[in-house]
Amino acid sequence: MEYLKCRFSLDCSEELATIAGEILASQVADAGFEAFENNGEQLVGYVQKRLFDPMKLRECINTFPLESVSITYQIDEAENKNWNEAWESEGFAPILIDNAMIVYDAKHPLPVEYSLEKYKYAIAIDACQAFGTGTHQTTQMMLEQILHTELMEKTVIDAGCGSGILSIAAVKCGAKHVFAYDIDEWSVRNTVHNAHINGISSVEATQGDASCLRKMHGKADVVLANINRNILLQDMPRFCTALSKGGILIISGFYDEDASMLVRQAKALGLSPIGQAECGNWCSLVFKQ
Repeated sequence: MEYLKCRFSLDCSEELATIAGEILASQVADAGFEAFENNGEQLVGYVQKRLFDPMKLRECINTFPLESVSITYQIDEAENKNWNEAWESEGFAPILIDNAMIVYDAKHPLPVEYSLEKYKYAIAIDACQAFGTGTHQTTQMMLEQILHTELMEKTVIDAGCGSGILSIAAVKCGAKHVFAYDIDEWSVRNTVHNAHINGISSVEATQGDASCLRKMHGKADVVLANINRNILLQDMPRFCTALSKGGILIISGFYDEDASMLVRQAKALGLSPIGQAECGNWCSLVFKQ
């Protein structure tokens, strides 16, 4: 996947810096940006080349709501490297979800203070360039929602499957079949690989966007989608078409201030909101068909 890296410099008072950065990150999501980091001096945003909208970015900067904040930016191509090399050398600490599920690094020994027998569900993740080790707040909220959703013998869709962590969690919690898809070939391969190392054969992974849902046989009982706001808004009608009557849609990947926009879209499509959670500035929502 080819990414652009945009370095945003915000000229403002120290008191405004944090809130200005949060507002900027939220607004430039409209231009396709999906990940951010703060290096202490600049806000760095990442956007897929094919999703980047330069006119929308300029509009976001020109209409920034804090008049006392001046914003400049520089766009370069992000380094095209195997991000898995960093995970292989550093790994990630085990993630605990509601004291019922543990997500751990398949490449490194489990720390002595953890024991897989203590948890109802254990998921090993070998993060081969794919998003979704459980360390991000949105992934953790999705896992929490999975734990609290009745999945026994259910059919599940995992939209934008990344590492396959949500697919695996769904099967561990009783799902009989998961149809997973991602636009990136390496994410599909990673999902298949992680399902295999977890002893799971009921995850079907394919490359593509939401249009590949037409390949499914029958309807799904649950749709899981941890994707950025714009893709959620775009694909929600397809999710509704793929859901059975009474089906559940669980989404995350967006800021809490964007929740109302997604709720409006869902309601217009006939979905009823039945749950919401926040973690930091991030949010998850649950709807019923």
